[in-house]
Amino acid sequence: MSTNQTEAFVVHLYDYSETSRIIQFLTAQRGKMSCIAKGVRRKNNPWTYSLDRLNRVEIFYTWKSTREVQTLIEVSLIDSYPELKKHIKKQVLASLILETAFSMTETEQRIQKTYNQVCNAFEQISSPDIYNEFAIFLTCWHLWQILVHNGIEPQLHICVRCGKPIEKAVHFSLQGGVVCNNCKPDRTLNNDEVRCLQILQHLDNPLNFPFNHTSFLPLFETKILSFLCSFITYHLGHPLKSYNVFHELNQLKIQGFNYETKD
Repeated sequence: MSTNQTEAFVVHLYDYSETSRIIQFLTAQRGKMSCIAKGVRRKNNPWTYSLDRLNRVEIFYTWKSTREVQTLIEVSLIDSYPELKKHIKKQVLASLILETAFSMTETEQRIQKTYNQVCNAFEQISSPDIYNEFAIFLTCWHLWQILVHNGIEPQLHICVRCGKPIEKAVHFSLQGGVVCNNCKPDRTLNNDEVRCLQILQHLDNPLNFPFNHTSFLPLFETKILSFLCSFITYHLGHPLKSYNVFHELNQLKIQGFNYETKD
């Protein structure tokens, strides 16, 4: 048994006993990992604040390859993203990014690029200068990058079923991308939706969103985020719980409830 140290995001917490919890982490070096935090449920335990969902932490733990759950020795907080957690919608968007990265990761898998992507996403979305509409675009862009890191980003120029080059993409298969007129699609895209996907594909820095395309920004909330989550769900084989929460928040907004910030 060895003692190890790593950075991690807190993904899930499960009560294990009267005093302990099982914590699921996303790490760059070991992928997804579970640790038991003994005594963390006791009153005034110093780990309680650090081990909160969406926190970025440094952990020390004992590692034994034959165990599914390792033992947490020490934890220190790197960032709790307080600005992010002030806004419920931003918090849900960050959860969606973290849930996607975690779901696409295996145990004992090195995912440095995906881990860095989550770090960058959290920093950008949590900025007080980022308004909700742009936060949704940023979420779409970072989700696309996570798909790229996992080798399953949608193909936009070649039919994924017959390999035929496509000049104007309108038909799409959740299996992998656009399809030609001779192949059966899962759905049809309009020109604006295709342009939004092309922006995600070609934009190197999401903070440099092309000023001449700002009219497309609302589409990322109404069409593109839903489309990407459908694509991700197809490849994961299960729904994204965070997207379901996002959808419920939008329904509350339609009904006139104010949920934008919390004390």
